[in-house]
Amino acid sequence: MDFDSQSITIDEQVIEIHHKIHFSTPKSTESIRTIHAPAEVFAILKRRKEELDQHKEWLGNAYDEHDLVLCRGNGSPIRPGNFTKAFKDFLARHNMRTIRFHDLRHSCASLMLQSGVAMKTASEILGHSSIAITADLYTHVMQKTKEEAAGKIGDYVFGTQEK
Repeated sequence: MDFDSQSITIDEQVIEIHHKIHFSTPKSTESIRTIHAPAEVFAILKRRKEELDQHKEWLGNAYDEHDLVLCRGNGSPIRPGNFTKAFKDFLARHNMRTIRFHDLRHSCASLMLQSGVAMKTASEILGHSSIAITADLYTHVMQKTKEEAAGKIGDYVFGTQEK
């Protein structure tokens, strides 16, 4: 994470094989990428990093340093299954509809496209190998965007909007 540029480079993933945690490279070269996040997200990440810095100070050499922000209090990686369970518990505690953690990725993609982010940009942020994959997965979102575009063009050409 680069707090100055508010960017996150994704170049590793945590996986579990035979009950052991491993770090590996993402599944494709397109998955290795740098994305930017809103200042509000970086404010949350900064608070978490400060918490972990305090834990490092308390634990000293016992801190399991992996340069993670989403980790256990001692720095060790969270088992993917435990992360999934914690997410499910969070949703239940807050009376939210149950979704898979991966569904947040789809929500992010839909929000990007609905808010006018270019398909190519969304595709790169999502780490898709081609814009066609993004278009195929999010056609339903693009239909609404196309309808909105037609309305904007109509307002501009035939409406009272200044030209």
